Amino acid sequence: MKTVVTFLLSLALLTQLASAEQRLEVPSEMTVITSMEEVKAFFSKYIERAKRSKELSELSQSLFEFSGAMSQDTSKRYAALILSFEYAKKAHSARLYQQAVEELRKTFTIDIAPLVRDSVGEITKRTRDDHHLLFPIIESAIHHAIAANNFEGALELFDDARLVARKIKDSELGKKLNEFKKTIKKQQDAFKALAVHFSTLETNPTDPIAHGEIGRFECFTKGNWQRGIPHLLQGDDKGSLRLHRPKPA
Repeated sequence: MKTVVTFLLSLALLTQLASAEQRLEVPSEMTVITSMEEVKAFFSKYIERAKRSKELSELSQSLFEFSGAMSQDTSKRYAALILSFEYAKKAHSARLYQQAVEELRKTFTIDIAPLVRDSVGEITKRTRDDHHLLFPIIESAIHHAIAANNFEGALELFDDARLVARKIKDSELGKKLNEFKKTIKKQQDAFKALAVHFSTLETNPTDPIAHGEIGRFECFTKGNWQRGIPHLLQGDDKGSLRLHRPKPA
């Protein structure tokens, strides 16, 4: 039984890792800086002329298309996407902003939560239309933050999500956001209660009780099997595990 459960847990982990393995690693900081300067030099004439919203939007779109042509140069591809994102912000274009963020999320192993948290509020306030495109971005950023146990960052994004709900006049969405926020706060409290177990693993990396508690939290409370399974495999009750979430109380 123990062998079967271990195999099933490993299979679940490999399934979750499959999509992540298709994404590219973010290039090193120095490499990105160099590529950023090279891309800026290539687009220098357009950058100099880009003052108004239309010109900034055209520049953002051109950079996005350029990134797609750089499939063999990961660093330039990443740099062009970041620049496309930056000029979409300056243009206050929800469509181009959404396009750049989604491509970054899909292509690179990047945590989009900080990127979105520092910018989506301004876009939401200043864009004239397409507000509905912003909510999926915020939702994705919230889930990224939760996956990294950055509950403070996730909760900060709820203000932006509620602003989008007001902009698109969706009261039902606002209600769902309030309920979701309550769930996140409960997860945050549960995570804080695990502090003692994280401390235990610092001094005793193989402690089965600590691994079990952390693994159950990640898998059954958050649904993050990729992060939780390695703990469960070293935990204290492998024989009693089942590969499904428990029903909500």
